[in-house]
Amino acid sequence: MSDNTIPIYLTKFPGDLRDKYIKPITYTGLIIVLDSLGMKKRSLEKDPKVFEDWKRVIDDFRYDVEYKFRSFLFSFSDTIMIVCPNGSMNINQFINKFAVDILIPNFIKFFVNEFPLRGSLSYGEYKVGQNLVLGKAVNDASICHDKTDWIGITISPSTNYYSVDRYPFIYYPQIPYKTGNLPGWALNWYHNITEEFKMTYRKLVSENQGTNIIAKYINTKTFLEKCK
Repeated sequence: MSDNTIPIYLTKFPGDLRDKYIKPITYTGLIIVLDSLGMKKRSLEKDPKVFEDWKRVIDDFRYDVEYKFRSFLFSFSDTIMIVCPNGSMNINQFINKFAVDILIPNFIKFFVNEFPLRGSLSYGEYKVGQNLVLGKAVNDASICHDKTDWIGITISPSTNYYSVDRYPFIYYPQIPYKTGNLPGWALNWYHNITEEFKMTYRKLVSENQGTNIIAKYINTKTFLEKCK
């Protein structure tokens, strides 16, 4: 993985954080990069509900991130990025609390609105300025998020060092990447599945039969069997 920094440009930070980012400051915390499978397809098909549905789930997600964790979420096209500095909370507690309170509920909500998410979570240092955030944690999440071949959220390899607890994460020896399976930690959302989720899953599998997306659903089903 490259050590070169990938600058991500921000327009604002919520609330009283905004004025602190005039000069670059180094923070330690979460960087999460996600994208939605099928969102571009719905846009190209001129689905009349796609913008309204996307805006609604994004707005709900942003509210949770910004007002419950005093952090920042922005989106462009089908991609979402979350910047979440940690204060003095224990690393494992911080990651687990964000996953349980914010990440899993919104992951399920996006899916039932037919926006399945995949992505990567990274924990480490990054620099935040008035209009940008960059650093190794940004690199790790940005590079990892597009490599998986399923519906789910992985923890970047550099974050495994922090020994994340088993719940709400699970060690999975066969995380499906486009280049093959690799071991690592992944978000365990199995126990949050609802009946509405199951109905949406069956609908999306049926609609994607014969496409290159169907493998992602098969890989996801295999993962969920492991989580039981």
